[in-house]
Amino acid sequence: MSGSARIRSTATALPAGGEGRAEWENGWPAENVAATIATTGIERVRVAPAGRSLVDYAATASRRALALAGCPMEAVDAVLVVTQTPDDRLPPTACRLQEVLGLRRDIPCLDLHHGCTGYVYGLEHARLLVAGGAAGTVLLCTGDLLTRLLGEEDHTVRMVFGDGVAATVIVAGEEGDAERRGGRGPWLSPARFGTEGSRANELCCGSGPGDRLRMDGLGVMSATLRRVPELVAELQAEAGAGGIDRYFFHQANAHMLDCLRRKLQLGEGSVPVFLRDTGNLGSASIPLAMARARAVQGPLGGRSALVGYGVGFSWAGLLCDLSGLEAAVVEVEVEEEGRGGPGAGTGAGAGSGGAGRRPRGERG
Repeated sequence: MSGSARIRSTATALPAGGEGRAEWENGWPAENVAATIATTGIERVRVAPAGRSLVDYAATASRRALALAGCPMEAVDAVLVVTQTPDDRLPPTACRLQEVLGLRRDIPCLDLHHGCTGYVYGLEHARLLVAGGAAGTVLLCTGDLLTRLLGEEDHTVRMVFGDGVAATVIVAGEEGDAERRGGRGPWLSPARFGTEGSRANELCCGSGPGDRLRMDGLGVMSATLRRVPELVAELQAEAGAGGIDRYFFHQANAHMLDCLRRKLQLGEGSVPVFLRDTGNLGSASIPLAMARARAVQGPLGGRSALVGYGVGFSWAGLLCDLSGLEAAVVEVEVEEEGRGGPGAGTGAGAGSGGAGRRPRGERG
């Protein structure tokens, strides 16, 4: 069972409801709202209704991702959940998800507490499980219900962060993959990481009942523009002459992505941007961008870089081949939302084209 690992499928479950310009202008001056939208590129954030859990969305996304991968529930060998907003302090969310999905009892189920770089952290854990022979199929869920951490009066975060959970299926590569793929390198390369804990307070939230998320936007921007280009240079050196065809950065906001693209001297077409109608989804933002790019561009051949950065302050990245990726985005209506109910996940988003129409102004 040991060997290379590959991303087989991904699906993101989003609340159908949310907040946008009309709601924001009820609380803040219209000119301030317009200026913020122009900077962030975010016109709407998704908001999970009260009473709905992280497991609800994780289960919906998991069912869709496993179906896209053609993977039965009994084939799942491990469950990883990356989140900063678990439903309970204990048990781990991954254990709740195992029960809701009806997965086997002889598998490891583990939570990782991380945010903006969490998708890369989760993929590396999954890759190691597969490469070490401990698992042939890993179910990775990443995301948060971040709006529950936001202050009602703080438009600097309320107009940026949204709710959503992505599920990704990582499987073992087949024997002889490298030869059949023309020596394009591994499906999923080892990840590279960085941490600067001295900047942790620039994006943080305490654990008290009244604590709310706080963000020093300029501090996060400064750290990002210093550390991420260094990481990308390492990934480009690793890619060698074959180069990198596209860069899936954590979708923090449009201004941040544009600054990174310009500093790195990358073409617009190589940096997908998909956050206008969802907001910043933390560790779910990269797989959501992958799904929407798959819907817009078709099969994602070539080599891709997946790069996270943010809370910690942390940064992480890896190279991967997304050939054969199946992907979807599921919009979950309120009446469909229930803890693992059989109707969950029946909203828009069936198949690879399920990410739907690209919102105006986004690129992929």
